[in-house]
Amino acid sequence: MSKPSDDAQHRQSAVLTGLLTTMRILWRVARLIQREHLYKQIEQAAEALKAATEPPRL
Repeated sequence: MSKPSDDAQHRQSAVLTGLLTTMRILWRVARLIQREHLYKQIEQAAEALKAATEPPRL
């Protein structure tokens, strides 16, 4: 039979592993959101550049 201290240590280890996994997932989501935001900024800049370089319509 396991000792109560072993159970508590195992539980703590499991909690820490869960937290670490959660942090990794949140980190990936944050990076994807940043990347998406960056793509939108690049698209907007490209559209602004295109509009600025097009000859004016009469």
